[in-house]
Order: sequence, then C-alpha cells, then structure tokens
Amino acid sequence: MTTIALVMAFALTERLLPLMNNLLGKTMELRYFSLEFLFFVPLMGLTIGVLTGLYPSFYISRYKPLVLLKNNMSGTAGKGGLRRVLVGFQFLVAGIMILVTLIMHSQMKFLKEQKMGFDEELLVYVPLFEDLKGKSQVFKNEVLGMSGVSSATVTNWMFGNHTWSGGFWRLLR
Repeated sequence: MTTIALVMAFALTERLLPLMNNLLGKTMELRYFSLEFLFFVPLMGLTIGVLTGLYPSFYISRYKPLVLLKNNMSGTAGKGGLRRVLVGFQFLVAGIMILVTLIMHSQMKFLKEQKMGFDEELLVYVPLFEDLKGKSQVFKNEVLGMSGVSSATVTNWMFGNHTWSGGFWRLLR
C-alpha cells in the first residue's frame, strides 16, 4: 500500500507541477535520478511501510486465535488507549500540516508581490569561466571603470534566480 501511495504521490506531483510553476511564475522540476532522490525516497517508503505494518501486527498478536475466530472481543475491552493516542497524534499532525500550508501560502504570496530592491532589467549577469575565476577582482575593477556602471559585485549567486541543485527540486527562472 505504501508503494502504491508513493507512486500515486509522484504521479500527482507530476500532474500538478506545471500548475504550481504557473502560479509561482517559476520553473521547478523533479529530478528522479539525483542521488538524494534515489536514496531518500525508497528509504522513506520502506520506513513508512514497516512502521504502518508493525502496529496491526503487534495489535493482533496480543490476542488468542480462538478469541478472534469466535469474534468475541470481550477480552479486548478497555484497551483503546494506544488507539486514542494515535488518533490524537494524527489529528495534531493534520492540524500542523494545515497551519504550515497556510503559512507557506502567505509567504509565497509575499515573496511574489514583494519588490526585490533592484530593477532586474538593469541587472547584468556575467558568468566567469574557470580561467577568470582567480582574476575576479580585476574584472570587477574594470567593470566599475566603465561609464554608466553604478556598482558591481562578484558572487556565485544570481540575484532573482534561486537554484538549489543539491535536492530533489530545482527552481529555475
């Protein structure tokens, strides 16, 4: 069941990803062959599958087979404490997930509408190749000497373009 749910989750993600990209004005992609994906997704699926299978097996193994076959549950009365704790925990987790979703929605709306502090149309991004990496300060000084240039910096982060290449998701402009 966990494997089916995992496959369905990724199928749903693939279907909803273009809608999310359109909504955010960004481009996200799901990288199935990244090292993190190939390691963590099967591990997570296996862990969830084992944990969800343990509770019913431990719960049923406490009873005598004869009692279960006769459908006589009088020997099990008053032992619903674990069930109440698990249902309460599930309710708590669902509430936290709803709250986090609402907070993330408001944060994404804020980021989408917030001014970045610079005009992207006036920003020039020049990638430095391997042969110029040691001479980045010289290149910066040359750029600052040009007419019409008010400021310059050297960085490995492109402003307005957020990329996290180490994870499952990659956000491109």
